[in-house]
Amino acid sequence: MNACVMSVPATRGTSWRGRESTEDHFQVDENEVIQTPTGACWTTYPGRPEPQLSSAGMLGSLLPSGEDYRREDVERVAQLLAARPLHI
Repeated sequence: MNACVMSVPATRGTSWRGRESTEDHFQVDENEVIQTPTGACWTTYPGRPEPQLSSAGMLGSLLPSGEDYRREDVERVAQLLAARPLHI
């Protein structure tokens, strides 16, 4: 089962504020980077320089916990993590 598949809320909020995302908010697998609080998932593909957003999850929405992550911060950290070699 693909870990990136999840339901997306009907409405997507945007916020000029939000919580900054840090590396400890992510799970990194061989070809996926998942921001665990929102479920947003990026997939890496051979020959592509940057990971592709494969599921937005609740990115851009107010989470049930009351947290709201800034999309720009989440994407920046996801790209940095995807560029690092995976040490298993």
